[in-house]
Amino acid sequence: KIYIPKKPGSVLIFGEVYNPSALVYRKDFTVEDYINLSGGLTKDADVKNIFVIKADGNAVSSQTGHKIINW
Repeated sequence: KIYIPKKPGSVLIFGEVYNPSALVYRKDFTVEDYINLSGGLTKDADVKNIFVIKADGNAVSSQTGHKIINW
């Protein structure tokens, strides 16, 4: 049997963060919360081009008109 949960149970944080990791999904967390839990952005991070890839494969970024992070 293969069990596929209805909602994702984890969030993968990778790229220019200090501690790329997989964190438990929390409904009340923001993108900024997950970045902070991963140690924050490195000096080489491209803040204007942060994006989220959703479980269905769609990508969301500030470039597509979505506000995904507040600084």
